[in-house]
Amino acid sequence: MKWITSTNTCAGAARRTLTLACLPVACFVLLPAAPAFGFGVELWPNGVVSYRFYRAAGNVPGDCAAPSPGNPKDLELCDAHKTRVRAMMDVWEDALRIDDPSGRTVEYVRFQECVAGVDCPTSHVVIRYNRAGQRKRNNMCTYVEGVEKVGRNPNGTTTLHFTHTNSIMQPDSVILHELGHCLGLWHEHNRADRDRWLVRYDTPRYCAQDDADCDGNLQNIDVRSANLEPLLGNYDYDSIMHYPSYAVSRDPVTNARVVELRYTDAAGNAFLGDNWNPARPLFVSTRDVSRVLQYQAYAYHHGNGFFQSLSTYPPDPDRLPNSYLDQANEIGAVGSPAIAHQSPGNYDVFARGSDLHIYWKSFRRTLEVVRYVNRKPVMAERNTVSGWRSIGCCFWSDPSAVSREPGKIDVVAINNSGEVQRIKHIDGTWYAPLTLRGGAPTGGIRSEAIGTFLGPAIASRAPDLLDVFVVRDDGRLAVTTWRNGNWETWQTLGETNYEVTARPAAVALSAADVRLAINENRLNLYEPSVTFGAGQPSLALGANKGTIQNGSPPALTTQHGGVGNGRSRVLVTNQYGRISVRGEFSVWRDIGGIPMFGTGPAAVATDDMAFMAVMNGEHARGCGFLLCDTVNDPAATESEYIQPGGLWIRHFN
Repeated sequence: MKWITSTNTCAGAARRTLTLACLPVACFVLLPAAPAFGFGVELWPNGVVSYRFYRAAGNVPGDCAAPSPGNPKDLELCDAHKTRVRAMMDVWEDALRIDDPSGRTVEYVRFQECVAGVDCPTSHVVIRYNRAGQRKRNNMCTYVEGVEKVGRNPNGTTTLHFTHTNSIMQPDSVILHELGHCLGLWHEHNRADRDRWLVRYDTPRYCAQDDADCDGNLQNIDVRSANLEPLLGNYDYDSIMHYPSYAVSRDPVTNARVVELRYTDAAGNAFLGDNWNPARPLFVSTRDVSRVLQYQAYAYHHGNGFFQSLSTYPPDPDRLPNSYLDQANEIGAVGSPAIAHQSPGNYDVFARGSDLHIYWKSFRRTLEVVRYVNRKPVMAERNTVSGWRSIGCCFWSDPSAVSREPGKIDVVAINNSGEVQRIKHIDGTWYAPLTLRGGAPTGGIRSEAIGTFLGPAIASRAPDLLDVFVVRDDGRLAVTTWRNGNWETWQTLGETNYEVTARPAAVALSAADVRLAINENRLNLYEPSVTFGAGQPSLALGANKGTIQNGSPPALTTQHGGVGNGRSRVLVTNQYGRISVRGEFSVWRDIGGIPMFGTGPAAVATDDMAFMAVMNGEHARGCGFLLCDTVNDPAATESEYIQPGGLWIRHFN
């Protein structure tokens, strides 16, 4: 049966209040603002984890098989065990030593050994064995500040201690797991939604009698709150932070070793977790890397949030999250989504469904009077989220969207006849799709595969101007402009020295300039500029900006002042299948998140420095027959498929 404790985080109306303010017409009393979301794990600045090995007062045998010396000398690791710990540090470092799209190598995590009293900062990790009399205690990398915490202790040391009896330490996979705690990761099975992803069997009999007789017992491990363990991606049965499906216990009478199944994935398959098969290479899963990178983006700037799922959670705890655009017909999102921003708190997300409809979800912020104080209205801010709604059919490309001004949204996509259609939204009303002038440029629009076209891009240089860019059949770009209520003639941009192979992105930088981002020849990133004047618009292709995932579309937003400032920000799916971001004059950062292969993020600026991004996440997968390796195995089979990954959104303030 499924576990039944779970948290209902169904999207819906939420309310928070605002600070005191006076408007030009009347003075309103606004309730105090609720505190902003706070991440409850301290992280290591710049990813540098300072550590030292505990040093005993006397000499410690270099031979791990020698009898363990007496207390307190037995706290110090022997030489071979120190070497093993350093080797597992190398595994984490290698997983997080990443080449960015420009080819620059970035270290997001580094373990740096220090000497007590010489160069160890106040916050560092001390590594030792358990104390005498505590040999059955679990391995841990924690500190206590009211409650037990993982990660960096801002006021002192974090202790990483291992069980040890003579030559017995722990498997390398367990060392790697504990180092994950040092980095700030909780157990994967501590997630608030874990009951939806695990099928539980009878409690192993000896685990039920005595936790100390059970290796990795889950009975007393509670789920963690969102501020300690946010859900930063689909559930990961491959995570080095997950306990295995099988419990190992001992009969207290015979001392016989007993192996019993305690839980499986949602499809009924067992998995290894951190009980690694020594015959397999040891690695950190792709989702574990994504989580650490999202942590590091937050450490870099606390305004950088985490990817949050747009799935809803049914009241029935035996049901998986609803990731569908249309639950009744199990319509999943395909391709890359789109996003438009109208005003603070008011934005819209669009996705193409597997039924070829374009679906829309709105996010709205309004003020309402909740009571009166001294005859003055007390206003509260209400944030509402709609369900998914179809706004048109039938489309064979991903959509793009833009808001010209509050109350006006324009969405464009290619229909099943290969024509560009526009769906407009004005003051709360969606209008039927209408075909642009001529439908397409001469030669038609490039097909991506049978039954699909490369999606268009749309930008707005002014409330009465729209520019729509499409990829011609020969790979070049063409543009048409909507001005004074009419669409102008299609214009081809540039010579034949480039070939666009994914949906382009576009953002207006001034009344005459639009910046593009394109995937050229399937993996090259370019950021062309298009200048509009009295004659034909001109395109400056510019230099190759780097390498991105094969076939994935990039995203663009304005930066530092928006239209008129002439600066942009670009987001891509990088060669590792995660999201990278770069400002106009800054360097790339891998910020984690795992889009579905071949898709890319969409992004939109929300003010001078802030923006938000949305992606279509990878499918949720379980474990294949006798083997769980869902994110590192390119031959993952359909039998591992659980459901679509759904859409994920992230705010950067």
